[in-house]
Amino acid sequence: WRYQKLLTQFYLDQHQQDKALAVVQQYYKTHPKNYIMGMLYAKVLLLNKKYAETDAVLKQLEIIPFEGATDGRELYRETKLMQAVELMKAGNFKKAQGFINASRLWPENLGVGKPYEADIDYRLENWLQYTCNEKTGKAARNKALLQEIFAFKPQVDNTVRNFQPANELVTAWAYKAINEPAKGMEWLEQQTRAYPENNTIAWARSVYEQKPVNSTAVVARDANARILEAFLPLVKQ
Repeated sequence: WRYQKLLTQFYLDQHQQDKALAVVQQYYKTHPKNYIMGMLYAKVLLLNKKYAETDAVLKQLEIIPFEGATDGRELYRETKLMQAVELMKAGNFKKAQGFINASRLWPENLGVGKPYEADIDYRLENWLQYTCNEKTGKAARNKALLQEIFAFKPQVDNTVRNFQPANELVTAWAYKAINEPAKGMEWLEQQTRAYPENNTIAWARSVYEQKPVNSTAVVARDANARILEAFLPLVKQ
């Protein structure tokens, strides 16, 4: 399996997701109990935008818990939110909310327990819910969602960060939603100064300013950036 894993990862590094899928799918179909390859198969399906198939694979996996094991749950969250975004783009905001709610769960079979609520960066989930509320006549609930977004404080404690860098864009959008776009820009400038080496925050700033941006490197490694990029067509509506 290690050779199959290395070859799959090689194709992913070359942004050849279709070739990666052909390799890992063939192996996993005959070795479904190998959860390491199962996670890789789910990841490749996800990158090929086969979200329902990814969901089905993740339900079958039994990942052995180990310290720092978060990959399975991160794949689960991205899969749910990508399906929510696809439904939103199709105008089905009611069904999308079910996937947003599901993305907040921590299935036991994925090998990681839920951390404290205060340590979870829910800004993206809250923003997608905010958008659904706007489209379904439930905007009265949005004040609380915006307050949650503004209340979240990104920080690094003992080299461990509590935030998703791409979500700085969500906070900026939230300021724009209350007609204070300058505060959104101020927020992004503040985060850029705090984390000058973070390319994802630089990407978020460029998107907010509607400047041309090469997102390939950022979205290749950042799930939140992938979800936000998929969501961008809804911003322009």
